[in-house]
This record gives sequence, C-alpha cells and structure tokens, in this order.
Amino acid sequence: MQAEKLLLKQGQFFDGERRAFIKRLESGDLMAVPGSGKTTALQAKLYCMAQHLPLKDGKGILVLSHTNTAVDELKRRLQAKCPYLFEYPNFIGTIQQFVDKFLAIPFYEQRFQHGIDQINDTLYEKTCEEFVIREFHNHSEKGYFYEANYLLHHMNEKNSSYKSIRFEYRDGNRILVNGTSGNELSIKPAKKWIKENTADFKIGRIMEFIKKMKVYALSKGRLHYDDCYFLAESYLRTNPEIINVIKERFVYVFVDEAQDTQKHQLNLLNQLFDGTDKVVYQLIGDPNQSIFSSHSKSMTLQWVGKNPCYINNSIRLTQQISRVVNNLVMIKGQNDESGEAHFCVTGLKVLEQEIAPQMILFDMASMPRLKDKFKELIRHYNLVEEDRDDKHGFHIIGWAATKNNNADKLHLEDIFTDYLYSYSDTPYSTDTLSKTIQNEKLKGNFKASRNLVLDCFFHTLYLMGARDEEGRGFNKTKLLKALDGKNENERRLFCEALYSCTVSLAAGRWENAYNNIKPFITTWANTLYNAYSNESANAFLGDQFEAAVVIPAPTVIVEDDILIEIGTVHSAKGQTHCATMYVETFFERKYECEHLLMTERGEKKNPLFGDDIETTGVYAQMARKMMYVGFSRPTHLLCYATEKKRWTDGNIQKMRDQGWNIIDMT
Repeated sequence: MQAEKLLLKQGQFFDGERRAFIKRLESGDLMAVPGSGKTTALQAKLYCMAQHLPLKDGKGILVLSHTNTAVDELKRRLQAKCPYLFEYPNFIGTIQQFVDKFLAIPFYEQRFQHGIDQINDTLYEKTCEEFVIREFHNHSEKGYFYEANYLLHHMNEKNSSYKSIRFEYRDGNRILVNGTSGNELSIKPAKKWIKENTADFKIGRIMEFIKKMKVYALSKGRLHYDDCYFLAESYLRTNPEIINVIKERFVYVFVDEAQDTQKHQLNLLNQLFDGTDKVVYQLIGDPNQSIFSSHSKSMTLQWVGKNPCYINNSIRLTQQISRVVNNLVMIKGQNDESGEAHFCVTGLKVLEQEIAPQMILFDMASMPRLKDKFKELIRHYNLVEEDRDDKHGFHIIGWAATKNNNADKLHLEDIFTDYLYSYSDTPYSTDTLSKTIQNEKLKGNFKASRNLVLDCFFHTLYLMGARDEEGRGFNKTKLLKALDGKNENERRLFCEALYSCTVSLAAGRWENAYNNIKPFITTWANTLYNAYSNESANAFLGDQFEAAVVIPAPTVIVEDDILIEIGTVHSAKGQTHCATMYVETFFERKYECEHLLMTERGEKKNPLFGDDIETTGVYAQMARKMMYVGFSRPTHLLCYATEKKRWTDGNIQKMRDQGWNIIDMT
C-alpha cells in the first residue's frame, strides 16, 4: 500500500482495525484508543481518496480539526503527494475557519452590507469598552449611570464580565448568555429597586443596554470568535437552503479529534451533515480524552460515537501500562454479541525489559526528592539511551498547576519549586507598548518585527479614535493609500523610520526599539491621519520603557544531563512521552484518588483497583479522564506519585494486584 510507504516507518503496516477504517466510506465514527495512530489512519484514508480526485459532479472533501497545528501537519505530510486534495472544491482547515468562510462572513456581509473589520477577541472587548464609555458620555440621566455601573459590579462579583456576554438561540429565541453555551443571563436586582418596585423596569433597561452593546460591536465588524457561531446559526435560520448548498459541495466530511469539539460546534456540524445519505460524515477521536478547562463544571460529553468502528490496539502503550489505562475507560462504546465492550485499550508495544507501572508514595518530608526518584528510575531502566532516537522525552504532569485559595494543599508549584507557570501572551493581550515588544521570538526575524511595529501603530491609531470613512480601523492596505497622498520625501522618511524601528526590534534591543517606535507612532499618526494621543493611547504607549520580568521557559529543567519537562495534563494532551510521572494535585476539595473512591453497596471501590463502576459526579469524572489522559502518555515508564496518607494498606495492596510496583519514600 502506497499510504504505508508514505506515512509509516519502514517495516510497519496498517493492521486490520486501521484498514477497516481506511476503507470505510459510510457515515459512522471512529473511536480509537490513545497512541493508536488514528490521525495517521485518517491521513492514509485521505491519501487513498485523493488518488480518485476529482470526484463526480464537482463534489468535494471537507476535513476539519481544532488547531492550525493539526492542519499544518496534514499539509506537511500530504500536500506534496496529493495537491488536488488542498484545492477547490475540497476544504481542509479548522472548524473556526470553516464556520467563518462558509457561514459567518457571507451572512454578515449580506446583513450589514459591508465586510467584517476583524475577528479578534481583544479588539472585540475594546469595542465593548468603547461603547460603554460612549454611552456614559452621551447620557445625562443619573439613573442610567447607576444601572450601568450596577451591571459592571454585578458581573465582576460573579467573576464574569459584560464583555463575555453572547447572543445565542435557544428554543427558537435569541437570548443573552454568559459565554458560549453558558447559562442565560440574569441580573439580580438591587434591594433598593425591589423596595421601589422598579426592578423589572431597571433590569429591562440593563438588558437593552447589553443588546445595544452587542449590536454596536457587530455593526462595527469587530467580532469575537464566538460571535461567528451565532452568525452561522442566524444564516441557517434565515437561509435554510444553505444547508443543501453545503451538502452538495461536500460529499465526504471528516472531523479529527472529535472529543475536543465544543457543544455549539458539534451542534452546528450535526445540523449540516448528520442524518443524510447525501454526505459521508465521520468523527474521529477518543471520547475518554475529552478533558475540558480546569475551571469548567460542565462535563456533559458532547460526542460519544455514533455507529462507530474501533481501533483498540495502541502502538504507544505496553501491556503493563494499557491495563492501567483501560481501568480508567469511561465511554466503552456499544457491546458486541458476547456483551463485551468494543472499546478496550490493548497495548502492542513490546520492550526488551518489561517495566511495571510505578506507584510512588511520599510524605511532606520526602516530597522534595520526587524529581530525583523519577531520574533514578529513568537511569535504572536505561531510558536516556532508549529515548535518544525517538526524543519523546521525560515529563512530570499534574492536574492543578497553581493555588486557588487552597494554601495548605498541593499543586505543581508547591511540589516542584523550580516549576513556573505562565500564560503566553499575544500582542493585543498586553497592556503596554513595552510589554508588547519584549518577545524573544522576534529576535532575528525581520518580517515579524516589522509586522509588530505596524500592528502597534494601527492599535494606537484605534485607541486614538482614528477611523476610516466607514468607521473602521486601519490596516496595511489603508496605510499604503494614506502614503500615496504624501510627497516622495515624506514617504521616504516614513520608510526610514519604520526600518529603524524594525532593525532595533529584530536585534532584541528592547529599550532602543521602544525609544524608536513610540515617536514613530505618535509622529506618523498625526502626519498621516491627523490623530492625536489621548488617555487610552497614552496608557498603551507609556511614559518610558519598562523592562519586563524575564521568566525562563517555565517547564524545562535540565539536571545531570536529563531534561525533564513539568506541565499540566492539559499541556501534555496529544503528546507521546518516553517516561511520565503523574503527580496528584488538589482540585475542588479533593485529590484524584479521593475523587475516584466511591461506595457501592457499602464497599469502597475505585477504577484504579480494576473495579468496573460508573463514576458519577462532575469532579470525579474530570479526575478519571485526567488520569486516563495522563497515564496514556508514556511508551516505557509510567510513575504515579501520591501522598501515602491518602492510602490504606488494603488499597495499596489492591494497586499491587493491578500490576503496580510500590515505591515507599516515606
């Protein structure tokens, strides 16, 4: 098979399970265990289908994933061998790109008679702020100020924001919700309003204020990514024939990593492609790996597999590790004729020396030695040499990274003092020009540096209130038009100034770059657009350069020639490791083993003990899936570190019976 030669290492081949999926050309999902190579199997299917392009009647193939990285990997592996797959009428991209291109943008242009300015979360939020400030200035009624301020205070108390309010359709009606697929917005009335019997009136006026804010942002063409799903739904409601148009365009639809599909995304895709014989619709993934945000209380599984086929053989996992992982399976699929579940994790990897999973018991005194114990085991099993070719690496992972008002409980930052947790910033998520430009990725990258200088220029123009004739912000195309209106000397001065800013930024001379960029922005904002600095622009530009606190790569630690990466389970999702240490952390009043321990008919049971029980409760389900994902990362060594005080001797023996080697560090 040509696909095997293209996609697999020499000597490898697709077994019966994978061949069955590759050949399957009817609607139905693929449920595949961790490390099964499901994405590679999808690539093989697409390669085989590409050999028969173009399809009859101008039909196309639609392939969707969640991230640009996944789409780029697909292009890297297939585009050179089957370029027609990436041309019209086919479409390969993210779910967001598909929704924007085929639904949201066409509807927006039809509805508002002009194009979208930007789909940018931060710009959308700034537009909401702009509306609020404008309304405050334009309204003279004292009560209006009071009600608007009450709204802002009310949202802050609930750890939410008026900027997170979305439009959504429910039961055929357009409503306001807190975040996509969140609860319907409700405003608790002030006690004073209840006494005055004005609560309904005032809350009604607040709701109208929010609706006006949403419409204002939409009319300006500054959309939050979530807005695109509302626009897509609006398009299908007002133009239902579009569903048939899309079905006529795409006869094969594949959605990779379907377990990560959010409710509103899955609902939209199902509305377009499910339940029709015109389209072959296949979702691919592992519903047991559907771990959500650590702060999400919604564990309603959006995708569980419809008319599925299965890949149960894991190329990544050994039998010893797969037995542990299989105990944690929650979604087992349909039973076969014998009553056995179809979804069963079976490890195919065979090592020269078998390695049992290691359960490491520690106390507060021995906790600082956990990393050393992990390195000791890595050396004991000769994994440094073993990993030299595959380079999957050695990882320590945990559920909760930082404290959330649980000062006396354990999180990654408590257990490993050299672990630093930080969020990566995008340019518009920073508060000031100083912070924005101090990006190590710009060093040596002239093009990226030049683009960032211009982004800061356009962003400041926006803060200054500069708009074009249609009330929209400026971009590179509009900049060229403005420069065309200037004489040759002015155009030359602009280009020289831009070049000087770019050179200093690409060289990583942050303070020098700041001292070039700030006057460049203020001078040319006035010269080209007659725009002047105001309070908002000044806040962004700052009075002087402020050096950012340099945070080293937060998770990589090298000791004794062993590189260990420390991170959250979420950050490790989709990765393959040579060795993994999963460390229990505190989340929502309990640690993982405590979340999983359940009482059934008076007996304590736990899936870790091999007990076939249904895990109930939001956080217990989250813990089970978190451990399923974390335990299924390594090819060789799995370690599970847990405080000894949470375990009885009887429960430790049950773990030993399940194949765990017990290491007591206390």
